[in-house]
Amino acid sequence: MWYAADSSLTAAAEAYGRLLHLGGPVNYPEKVLHQHYMCSIDVNRTVKVIDIVGLCQLLHIPPDSVENENYTFTQWLMSYLHTHFGSDFDGISYSGRHYRYKRCYAFWEMPGKPPAFTDTPGGMVPYASFRETDTGIFPVGWHGTFMTGEEMFEELLNFRIMPEPK
Repeated sequence: MWYAADSSLTAAAEAYGRLLHLGGPVNYPEKVLHQHYMCSIDVNRTVKVIDIVGLCQLLHIPPDSVENENYTFTQWLMSYLHTHFGSDFDGISYSGRHYRYKRCYAFWEMPGKPPAFTDTPGGMVPYASFRETDTGIFPVGWHGTFMTGEEMFEELLNFRIMPEPK
């Protein structure tokens, strides 16, 4: 099982838990930007996913059943879908709990099925060097053509990147 998102912002928010910031900015050491990476992947074939939001609507399952702090139902549902539909689908799509900009995914691999993804050559970039060009995430009034990884964390995810003590 591995996780992905359609947007670097959505991926970072899921990985770093945006709900931590409800009480105000969270201080993070600058070195983290050099230690953590954004990974890009290439799609090798058509990927089929089960839309969890749509499925829950069809089954009259309230959204909070899969979006709350208790993952019991979510894990059971994922296991069930993988067991019963894993050979027909590559994973699931769902709304991120921490930042609802674009979709999140959980993918599984099935024995004998060709891999759906490969790492993009040069696609592992530390957040310290990362540049986002998706203007859909930029705050109102943003004047640049890109946003650095540090700016994304500070401006959008409510982190305060702190320099290392000397």
